[in-house]
Amino acid sequence: MKRLLVLIAALPSIANAAEPNAVAYQLQERCGKRAEEVHGIDHTSRIVQSHYNIRLNKCFSIERVVGLPLKFLFDVSSGEAWATFSSNGDNVIQCVVDDKQCHSLREWDELVRPYMEE
Repeated sequence: MKRLLVLIAALPSIANAAEPNAVAYQLQERCGKRAEEVHGIDHTSRIVQSHYNIRLNKCFSIERVVGLPLKFLFDVSSGEAWATFSSNGDNVIQCVVDDKQCHSLREWDELVRPYMEE
């Protein structure tokens, strides 16, 4: 009988633990839809990856131009570019992430990762 009471008492905690996942899923889903609205759905010339960052409470997207070394990190809501990378082969033309200068695509990817993973 004690085990049953403990199990029943734990049920609200289990249900509440699932709620944040549902909310996070809904926010991510809305972010993806909004990113498609903003960027369009032309997958032949651009690849767009979106992510809702819970810590920053923002929807971000990375847009990569197919066939060119050109990438952008956007705040989907404001349309503001938070990061830009471009090069012409071996020479980096622009590598900036949130006002920080970088010197390679690898470094740009590392600096952008926290925006797209949290």
